[in-house]
Amino acid sequence: MSRDGAGETMGLARLRRVIAAVLMTAAATPAVAEPWPVRDQARVLFFGNSLVHHLTDSDTTTVPHWLALMARHAGKSFAVDGVWGFPRQFSADLPPTGNWAFKEARPVTTGWGKLDAARYDLVILNTENYVHYRGPERRYEGDNPTGESPVSATLAVTDWVAAANPATPFWIYEGWPDMTPLVRSFPPRPRELARYHAFAQGEYHDWNRAFVAALNRERPGRDIRLIPVSRVMAELMTQPDLAALPVEAFYSDISPHGTATTYLLAAMVTYAAVYGERPPAGFTVPEGIEPVVAQGYEGLADRIWAAMAPGAG
Repeated sequence: MSRDGAGETMGLARLRRVIAAVLMTAAATPAVAEPWPVRDQARVLFFGNSLVHHLTDSDTTTVPHWLALMARHAGKSFAVDGVWGFPRQFSADLPPTGNWAFKEARPVTTGWGKLDAARYDLVILNTENYVHYRGPERRYEGDNPTGESPVSATLAVTDWVAAANPATPFWIYEGWPDMTPLVRSFPPRPRELARYHAFAQGEYHDWNRAFVAALNRERPGRDIRLIPVSRVMAELMTQPDLAALPVEAFYSDISPHGTATTYLLAAMVTYAAVYGERPPAGFTVPEGIEPVVAQGYEGLADRIWAAMAPGAG
């Protein structure tokens, strides 16, 4: 993900010290505390960035594309709108203007006008993947005259949603972390990649848990939870079948933007959360996906669903 906001990377040792100092609440809180609600239809609004929707010449590098295909295969309804940006941009532009469109996923709202929160039964937000060297309640560095933090900016969006319907779930999509604090150049060396995946499952995931815990403290009674995309994908990528693949099978640069294979895996995790069930059996993975992933889809779906169980991670 490109860095359109403030923030600087720093050494891994300092990064870990800072994160460890702010995660006392999250350490005692399971990542998935209760079952995902089962649903047959989803009208979703994404507040996201390139870890959800990487704009290329193909929709296969987007999560909504794969969600639409899997939902259709499973006989479920799926519609989606989306907005690009980061939390401070989202909070400054409410109501938001939709600017996502897909060939396979139908929109909730036709056209590019302002979006109405009442039209959605689920809202999902993705933060930056490079601000995790500071606690989620600490103000953004750089030009920040209003003193916003990831938590305060996100609360403004949750409040906009709640004003339309306080029962609408508001979930956080855990995009995978920036590589630059951990990797000298792309592609990373094997030791660097192992360190990156450990960070994605560890300190980075803990930051996101702390972020969600802070949101819940500020807005008790709301359905605010974490979709643990980063943690689950890192678990998969460090198991023998996927670990044997070159890093370029999953990432295209140091940001790191994903390949179509990565967005399929991210969508499988997201599908399990959105529909409250295992990614659909019998789904035919099209060409363009790494053969190991395409051929191993059913086993990967089983592992993803197990990793999404209450108390996992």
